[in-house]
Amino acid sequence: MSKPYARATDGYQWFVNVEGVNNAFPESPFGRRLDDIRKVEAWKAGAKHDRVSTKERKGQHAIAEVKRWLKATKPREWFCKFQPQSSTWSADSVEIWFTL
Repeated sequence: MSKPYARATDGYQWFVNVEGVNNAFPESPFGRRLDDIRKVEAWKAGAKHDRVSTKERKGQHAIAEVKRWLKATKPREWFCKFQPQSSTWSADSVEIWFTL
């Protein structure tokens, strides 16, 4: 299994740790991502999912809330992709898929 991935790429924040997938696929050119995207979509079909609240808590943002959720839940595998918060964009929650 490759190292978990948590970075901003192509205007999205990614958290990827899925067995059998190149977890750094978001950095690859789009054409090279397709196999891994298909694997992740197939994996998501059988994974559990949850919504993580991203409302600011004492100045924390969505990235910190996802990291807090991962630390508390301790999933074996996970996938989360969302548009980072900015002065013009903010989401109330983001969806994360996981297996325990």
